[in-house]
Amino acid sequence: MSARELSILIRKLEKLTPSQKQRVVARLRAEDCKATTMTAIESGTGHHECPHCHSMHIVKNGMASGLQRFKCRKCAKTFNALSGTPLAHLHPRGKWIGQAEAMRDGLSLKQVEVPLGMAHDTAFRWRHRFLATPKVIQAQVLGGYC
Repeated sequence: MSARELSILIRKLEKLTPSQKQRVVARLRAEDCKATTMTAIESGTGHHECPHCHSMHIVKNGMASGLQRFKCRKCAKTFNALSGTPLAHLHPRGKWIGQAEAMRDGLSLKQVEVPLGMAHDTAFRWRHRFLATPKVIQAQVLGGYC
């Protein structure tokens, strides 16, 4: 966006009603949250062990396809933040958030296909990959009311 277009947008924002401003702010926060989530996934934030031998002795080892690569000092294997997860080899990454939101909202496969621009088979396969995640990632401690 050019500086001129930004100044026009800012002038238009000043004319919005308070409820419209709240909607714009909520949308910007949601977009920021999506961007932060994708950055954390791609950079490997929180990745502390080798998925092959579970060693804690890992080092950064370059980038590949926008993902931080790591190398295990014990077994010498390389991996990224998605290795060994249901999201490994699932492309394009830019549509993951849309798929997760569709599942959260309880949308059918037909309702997911058009907005995300994917085939029925792809939407089906992705849904089952996302549903497999809770089987892999289990809570260590349960909390709450008895």
